Amino acid sequence: MLVIKKIFVFYIVRKSIFLYKVATNRRGAMKFFSTAILLLLLLYSASLAITQSEVDSLWSSYNALKDDTAKVNKIYQAALEMYEDYPTQTVKFSEAGIEISEKINYRIGKANCLRVKGIALSNIGDFNRGLDYFYQSLAIYKQISDLPGIAKVYANIAIIFFIEGNFDKSLEYNQLAYRVHDSIGGEGSSVGKARCLANLGNIYRAQDKPDEALGSYYKALRLLDSSASLKSQSILYDNIAAIYFAKGDYDKAFSAESLAIEASRKEKSMSGLAYTYTRLAEFNLSLAQNEKNQSKKAAYLSKCFEQAFKALEFADNVGQHLTYSTIYHALYLAYKEKGDYANALKYSEIYNHTKDSLFTIEKSKAVADLDAKYEIQLKQSQIEVLESQKAKDLFKFAFLVSLLLLIIITVIIISFKLKRKNQLSESLIKKLTEAVEQSANHIMITNIDGKIEYINKRFTEVTGYTKEETIGQSPNILKSGTYSKSEYKELWTTVLSGKTWNSELINKKKSGELYWEKNIITPIFNEKGEITNFISIKEDITESKKAQEKIESTNKMLNDILNAASEIAIISTDIDGKINIFNKGAEFITGYQAQEVIGRAALLEFYLDSELKQRASEVRNEMKMGISDFDALVIKANTDGSELREWTYVCKDKSYRAVSVVLYPIISVDGDRTGYLFVAQDITKRKIAEQQLKELNESLELKVEDRTKELNNALKIIEQANEELTTLNESIAREAKKLLELNEKLGISENELKIANQTKDKFISIIAHDLRNPIGGIKSLLEILNNYFGSYSKEDLEKRLKTALYASTKTYDLLEHLLTWAQTTMGNMEFNPQVSSIYDVVEKTIDVTKPAAEQKSISIMNSIQKNHFAYFDEKCIGTVLRNLITNSIKYSHKNSVIKIDIKADYIDSEHSENYVMISIADSGIGMSEKEMDKLFKLDKVQSMPGTENEAGTGLGLILCKEFVEKHTGKIWCDSKEGVGTTFFFTLPKKAIS
Repeated sequence: MLVIKKIFVFYIVRKSIFLYKVATNRRGAMKFFSTAILLLLLLYSASLAITQSEVDSLWSSYNALKDDTAKVNKIYQAALEMYEDYPTQTVKFSEAGIEISEKINYRIGKANCLRVKGIALSNIGDFNRGLDYFYQSLAIYKQISDLPGIAKVYANIAIIFFIEGNFDKSLEYNQLAYRVHDSIGGEGSSVGKARCLANLGNIYRAQDKPDEALGSYYKALRLLDSSASLKSQSILYDNIAAIYFAKGDYDKAFSAESLAIEASRKEKSMSGLAYTYTRLAEFNLSLAQNEKNQSKKAAYLSKCFEQAFKALEFADNVGQHLTYSTIYHALYLAYKEKGDYANALKYSEIYNHTKDSLFTIEKSKAVADLDAKYEIQLKQSQIEVLESQKAKDLFKFAFLVSLLLLIIITVIIISFKLKRKNQLSESLIKKLTEAVEQSANHIMITNIDGKIEYINKRFTEVTGYTKEETIGQSPNILKSGTYSKSEYKELWTTVLSGKTWNSELINKKKSGELYWEKNIITPIFNEKGEITNFISIKEDITESKKAQEKIESTNKMLNDILNAASEIAIISTDIDGKINIFNKGAEFITGYQAQEVIGRAALLEFYLDSELKQRASEVRNEMKMGISDFDALVIKANTDGSELREWTYVCKDKSYRAVSVVLYPIISVDGDRTGYLFVAQDITKRKIAEQQLKELNESLELKVEDRTKELNNALKIIEQANEELTTLNESIAREAKKLLELNEKLGISENELKIANQTKDKFISIIAHDLRNPIGGIKSLLEILNNYFGSYSKEDLEKRLKTALYASTKTYDLLEHLLTWAQTTMGNMEFNPQVSSIYDVVEKTIDVTKPAAEQKSISIMNSIQKNHFAYFDEKCIGTVLRNLITNSIKYSHKNSVIKIDIKADYIDSEHSENYVMISIADSGIGMSEKEMDKLFKLDKVQSMPGTENEAGTGLGLILCKEFVEKHTGKIWCDSKEGVGTTFFFTLPKKAIS
């Protein structure tokens, strides 16, 4: 049976390719078309018959078994062979195995059938149900301590997460599979670990981490036995070659492909050789396409042709039709690159034909391969004879069915020709009418005079006009009055000339509501070429227009945010340094207007050439390699994630500005580096002040030196006259006192200047760090929406706009925190403490935070009595309580309780006065000592995600510390991981002098 099937399938394939080549002669096109239909029908009929026979044989074999355990094992083995080609039948097989296993309590059989059912469901794209069955089988494997089964399920789950793009989860389960294989030991363990490492390499490749992928592939190769795993080695070498070629290391790429060929030759794998030679042909084609030297280009193309035809030879030997499409496509591109357009056209047509027919061919081949596996298990010669006879009968049946279908098709064609030339069959008219009636677009047909003859259901749904109200009317009933007569005249001029008119209009519904529509109007011609009707296909794009307005509004808001930073330059570039964002602060510092530089200038134009050359030289000496000036500018940010450095900017008027620049790479939502963000502050005045301070210190040192000389001379004089000595000593004392006071004042001023500069640097660093991701994410999202707006559905647009709005809100919250902190640091914030009720301010704060708590079903308990008072500024302490309670909500679990309490008489260790100590306690996730050590420190600002991934600005606790200490109080924290966290802070009961 297997031999007959293969002969039949390969005959069909060969005949199809031959007929396609005949059809390239236009005279044979009709002959090819009719013959191709026959062959496809023949192949399809045979494929169906073979498929049904295969399934019937497996069921018969399964039903013949008497022992239930053997039945389950047979079902499992059959399912393993069928799941790729017949996933639906595999689900049926595995369900039968699960049912029998439950009856006889055969746990490993049930686990095996659950796993293979998960594989089959995943194979048809039902990943959620597939995962459910994987987890069920995993539970049983763990109960019976079946380590190989556990490892297999872990690997299955890892593949599902990989397909869905959840690389973190895929990596987690792949590592679990590796550890289980490692604990098993033995030869099977090495192969299992090698597969895990190969899958790990695939994950790294998907994450664009080529070096990590190479490391995993090489580790896998070291684990594989050279004689038993040649096919796996060949695949690994192919993957390694692809990575090296992408990196531009062509020698290593071709060397890896040579090793792949060697492994396939040892295994005598024609399919492996076909694949590798196809890859080599593509490599040489790529080199030829990028080569400007004509002689080298010709050499690469020559190698490409040689390797492509070798690949075809090997593919022919095994009927590897999936490879045909790739080879023909490579030959088409190679001949096109060579300028041989006749052959390019030939292989382009063969490629398109092969691509369209591959599914049926490969399906038949898969069925034949499955049949081969099954026949190997048949050991009795009588069964082989019966199966062979059945195959012959089956072939005859398929041939007769195909012949009958051909006769039917011939009769249909003859009948069709006898009908009127342009008359559609009633069935076709019915289908077309249903298609138009059920169309998502609203459709209207008018006669040549513009009177409406037909509308579909969607037209009524959108406009509100029924057929009775519309037929015989003019489309003017939809006019909104927003367009001029000349615009409508242009419409009619276009369609009456036989052309299609395409535009967007604002029309009016029956209710008077205005709506946007995209309208395509096309004339309909009769046999004589005369226009008889016009068809208008309309699409309601009102929601799309509203979404566009939201995007424009969001863009404006982002521009306003950027331009609000008028004293800080925010400059964004693409990956090559070309400027795409230039805010008001950048205009102020450089003197250039945004329109002068965006899309035109490279950022390097602002940098002092000598400083860039010096930096490039430093990097070259450090890395021992050549590097461009721009790469030298961004290399540290690329490796460390950010860089803070002082530079000199060259302004438009050729003046110089000293700037402190924080540089961050911009990472897109897909994780790719798309550009750079430069946040610069003008420090020219600070530099001038530092220079003046330096000169003043030098002047003082000279004065002290001169005064010391004078004192020495005076001492000599004092030895001669006691009276002059007394007078001189008093004078020196007065001068020394003045000098000390001056030095003390200078020291204080210098220290205050350093603290102010440090605060500004930290402030800028925080802005650049926390603004970078939301602004970069919003920018990437808006670029995606702008470029692919028309391809998104309403739901996708709303989802992405909500994402942008959420990121904008978090950015606004960060700016508000930063401004409050800046006001506090600079002493510009009003501070009016007085004796007030602690209970009242806590209740007010609970009311503000209650919505966030209710979302997580969290209760907030206020244990403070109304008779407790303290001396404080209500606005400041309200901010402290709001930040601390919000933090407790963020890091608390659902249905938990937050407790607010007070210790009325607390003696501060640093003051003699009485204080009150307020505590806010939760039973959330808690913190480690290392994390607690980072709290309240500006240089270690951090914001961990909450229990439901809530984000924060990281500045809340800094503000709390500033405000509490402003009241002479203290704030601290007590926390334990997994138990919860309690924040404490103290306030004086009365004014402290």
